[in-house]
Formats: sequence, C-alpha cells, structure tokens
Amino acid sequence: MLTNQAPSAGFSADTPFHALYERAAEEPSDLVGEVRTAVECGMCDPRDSAEMACAATETAEAVVTALSSPWALYTPQDAATVASALFVQLQHTADAFEQLGRALGQIAERGETQVPAPADAGQPANLGDALAALASVSEQIHGLAARHASTAVRALHAAPATAPRPADAHETVVAVAALLAKQYGQEVTLNRRREDGEYEDLDDGFGCGCDVTILAAEEEYN
Repeated sequence: MLTNQAPSAGFSADTPFHALYERAAEEPSDLVGEVRTAVECGMCDPRDSAEMACAATETAEAVVTALSSPWALYTPQDAATVASALFVQLQHTADAFEQLGRALGQIAERGETQVPAPADAGQPANLGDALAALASVSEQIHGLAARHASTAVRALHAAPATAPRPADAHETVVAVAALLAKQYGQEVTLNRRREDGEYEDLDDGFGCGCDVTILAAEEEYN
C-alpha cells in the first residue's frame, strides 16, 4: 500500500489560499451549479436578496453538520480545501455586510428612511450606529482573513497524511477484506483472482476481479 506522505501537487508557496476553493468549486456539483445559475439569471429585488441570504445561512449551517461526522475529512489536504472555502466565505460575508450598509444608504437617499448621526454615550443605538457596526465588522473580517488565511491553508496542505492508501483496485479490495475480517472474523473470505502485484489498471470498469464473501446469519453475501 502507498502512504500519502506528501501533499498533492499544484499548490506552492506562491499559490493564493483561495486556489483550492476555486479548484474544488469547478468540480461537478448540483448545489454550486444552482447558486451560479441563480446569479447568472440576475438578482435585483428584495425577494432575491432575502432568498440568497437565507440560502447562505442554511448552507453555513449545513457545513457545520457535514464537518461533525467522524469521517468528514480524510486527510489534512481535505481540511485545507475546506479551510480555503471557509476563508473565502468569510471574505464574501464581509463584503455582504459592507454592501448591506450601502443598500441602507441607498434606501435613505430615496427618502424612505433617515440615517441619524451615531448616538451619544448613554443613548440607545440607532441606525447610524448600525451602519458603523456593519462597516467595522466587515473590516475586522477582512483583517482576519488577511492575517491567517494563507498561513492556515498552506500549513494544512503541507501536513503529511500518513494514512495507508491502496495503490490500485486490487489493493483496495484486499484492504476492505481486512477491515471486514476485523469485524466479522472467520466469516469473511477474500476470493483472490490474482496475486498481489499482478494487477494492471486497464480502466475496463471491472476492477481486479477479486471479491469478498461474508457469511452472516447463515446467509452468504458477496
């Protein structure tokens, strides 16, 4: 079996931290595709703004759920890709706060509300304070990403992943059989059609020809 001792290629010290996110986002994905289609179709009214903000909230919560699985990530390089995407998400969130402030200013310019000066000490916060808070939050988030994003992503990507990895389809079947044998003992049989080292990947869709038999409750499963 191979051991993934080094990070995958294509990410050097000069590569921007968001490159891993961009690479992963280009892989086929119905979720990403639906969002991009919505943007391409155009978003120009309050309903679009609210729906996209709510979708972003649901997505952020879903990431927390996905990462809660013990097998959410296999290697430090997987973590680097997720970190890259999350830092980009932080930057977009900062931009959204800033744009929200601009949108409130446009509402005021249309005469639909008034933006008072920030409240004096001891006075309750008003809309002027809210706009100042949005600008401050945006600046802090961008500062956080600027200070830590590249370091965090590169450190994760460079970390050695030492979990054993099968070199080909045959070694994958052998490894699965070994894992099952730990759980089921003598009830698992590896049916070899070839010996180790004989397999050549011809990409014919049939793997190495070997299979695993499990005997459970007097029933045989392949």
